[in-house]
Amino acid sequence: MTSPLYLRPMGLFARSLDATAAALNSDESARTFAGLPLSNTGQNFTAVELAERSGKGACRRLLDLNELFQRDWPHALELGEIVDRLT
Repeated sequence: MTSPLYLRPMGLFARSLDATAAALNSDESARTFAGLPLSNTGQNFTAVELAERSGKGACRRLLDLNELFQRDWPHALELGEIVDRLT
């Protein structure tokens, strides 16, 4: 069965992979969030567009990463797998 969920990275910005790794591994990373790396592209993303298919239409929402990871989604496991594939 095809997944009813689609994530599109938004809020893209260029950042070197070394700087991203350093920011995520430093104690200061809590104050300066670097987003999530987009599959070794040298870009990070800070938000996603979530599209959820239902019937013939789709419900779309724009979420920052904090909201995406904090909410209790019905398809939380599936969303986690999609985010893993993006990063």
